[in-house]
Amino acid sequence: MTHSQGKSKRRGAGEGSVFKDEASGRWVGFVDLGRDASGKRRRRKVQRRTKKEVVDALDDIRQAERDGKPQGDARDTLGKLASDFLARGLPPTARAEYTRQGYKWAIEQHITPALGARRLMELSADDVDGWLRGLAERGYARSTIAGLHHKLTALLRWGERRGRVQRNVSTLVDTPSGTRRESRALTIEQGKALLAAAANDRLEGMIMLGLTVPSRPGELAGLCWNDLDLDNGVVHFRRALHRETDGSLTLGELKTPQSRRSVSLPAITVDALKRRRAAQRRERMAAGPQWEEWSEAAEHDGLVFTSVETGGAKRAGQPLDPSNVRRALRRLCRAAERHHTDERADCECLTARAGRPGPKRHRCGGAHVCDGRCLRLPTDFTVYELRHSAVSALSHAGVPIEAIADASGHRNSTVTARVYRHGLAPVVRAAGDVMDGVYGAASE
Repeated sequence: MTHSQGKSKRRGAGEGSVFKDEASGRWVGFVDLGRDASGKRRRRKVQRRTKKEVVDALDDIRQAERDGKPQGDARDTLGKLASDFLARGLPPTARAEYTRQGYKWAIEQHITPALGARRLMELSADDVDGWLRGLAERGYARSTIAGLHHKLTALLRWGERRGRVQRNVSTLVDTPSGTRRESRALTIEQGKALLAAAANDRLEGMIMLGLTVPSRPGELAGLCWNDLDLDNGVVHFRRALHRETDGSLTLGELKTPQSRRSVSLPAITVDALKRRRAAQRRERMAAGPQWEEWSEAAEHDGLVFTSVETGGAKRAGQPLDPSNVRRALRRLCRAAERHHTDERADCECLTARAGRPGPKRHRCGGAHVCDGRCLRLPTDFTVYELRHSAVSALSHAGVPIEAIADASGHRNSTVTARVYRHGLAPVVRAAGDVMDGVYGAASE
């Protein structure tokens, strides 16, 4: 190793040596901590980007030694800490299975590949900053980067409490901005068009419920018949569908304690769910012996939204695969464009190019059939964005933000206001009946 001592003031006895490694360009420091009970010399090494960072790290080591704090194993790596954290260190708030899977994904797919080989005693704020900035440069969304940063901080905090990490350097780093993808919500007209396209589809009940009651995808997919009180127009969110690491689906806990809630249903949604119940009875009869009630939902009167595919190992009556639901929703979004008609005088159809047939901007006041381009729905729309759309529609209809937060299962209204409202102006009305006024025309 080649290094230079520079012209800095000589450090005193016991203060350690500091030098720059010319090969790597990093500063290196050593400090002697005496001998252990067996007589073996205890020497610690740190590496940092700047000399000051090395000096500060050596000072921290000496102070910890004076305070009698455990110094940890100099060979301990972030990868080993992460493995132990996954085995027994997840925070108590990580109750829901998909929250645990989120930590597992972050550690196995991002933290360990990028930083796992770093020794804990050498991990620096620059290492963390470089990793996060690399994610931003590769186009990751700001929310994704913030989530990964949060999980690394939690991991190092766990190690810090156990004496394996001297300082949580992740807290010293600001999260880079990353790529911001604006949250999307359907407009009221787009929502009506989607409901019209889904009128005779097996997903009608799920889409109607998703658009009128702010629900997470797992809450919709995991809904059971005993969660619905259709006589009184109430849905009880008690559990959610999760995908395990092996690809299997299971019923588990909701995301947060606040997610467990009961929400009133608009009449149009009650009607759609009654149609879903009748349709499922017909599907069960048609499938005959090929229908197999999903065992995890049997004690809850079965799932509301079930598969009908059979053949090979497939059986009808099983939970809907989330990827199939996503594809079906996008198909219906495309169908909504084709089926949309608009008789308003201010229809904003695109003006046809010169010499080509097509719709023109229409302002004469007469009836006009729209080709869908003035009502284009996102081709990559997701089930989660039904939730965004429901929150926006409730806000547009005048429901107070506190009531929307309760219906959404949020801890408070801050998240609702920041992420989900999409700029629609609130008025003042209660949440119970407004969706009939918002989407009622779609069911006529």
